[in-house]
Amino acid sequence: MLKKIIFLWAVFSVSALKAQVSLADSAIKMLNMNVTYSGLIPAGDMGKRFGYTSTLGMDLSYKLANNFYFSVGVNYLFGGKVKEDTILKNILADNGQLIGNNGSYVNVRLQEAGFVVPFSVGKIIPMKGISPNKNSGLYVEVGGQFIQHKIAIQTAQSRVYAASDAYKKGYDRLTNGFGVKEAIGYRFYDSKGFYNFDIGFVFSQNFTQNRREVNIDTGIKDETKRMDLLQGFRVSWIYPIYQRAPEKFYYR
Repeated sequence: MLKKIIFLWAVFSVSALKAQVSLADSAIKMLNMNVTYSGLIPAGDMGKRFGYTSTLGMDLSYKLANNFYFSVGVNYLFGGKVKEDTILKNILADNGQLIGNNGSYVNVRLQEAGFVVPFSVGKIIPMKGISPNKNSGLYVEVGGQFIQHKIAIQTAQSRVYAASDAYKKGYDRLTNGFGVKEAIGYRFYDSKGFYNFDIGFVFSQNFTQNRREVNIDTGIKDETKRMDLLQGFRVSWIYPIYQRAPEKFYYR
């Protein structure tokens, strides 16, 4: 996946640099590299398992002169609130800790971990009063994504046989699947190229399922079809790639 993204970046970079253009004067083609953070509230089945969820990653997008754009990305998904927190109850001591291989108590922490691979098509709509140029404005976006998440089991440095990598797979509720996504917001391209950003609201509806053969704590395989919902905000720092036209100077 990473090699494909680098290849696409190289191809679009070459095409984008062929001609000198002025972002201030017209809507232009450009390649964008976006560093993106999203703050999301889970709902549906995912809301029963996790609390506030974050994603952080990079998107690569290509904007056409008609202000349609296409994007693909890879984002790390993480969070510190696990609501489904009784998965280890059968192996915890009375004080809520695990017993290490050396007989000592070991603290255990549950976290949310995973990743998202989104792909989207969108349209930027310049509007008077809020668009400094024809490339900036409100946007609407639709697409799809592959999402995977699990309950990450973290222990101290002491070795714990019951929480070894092999056993964690029986507790971590590894879940994945495909979904659809939507976004609305505002995208700003500075006419002088100093700073560029994207801010908006994002929503996704994901059709997922547990992928483990068995959950050790229940002793059965979970074949429930899940509906994992996410909604929240997104902010991006945008690095556009295009060859700028030279500055115009006028003499009297």
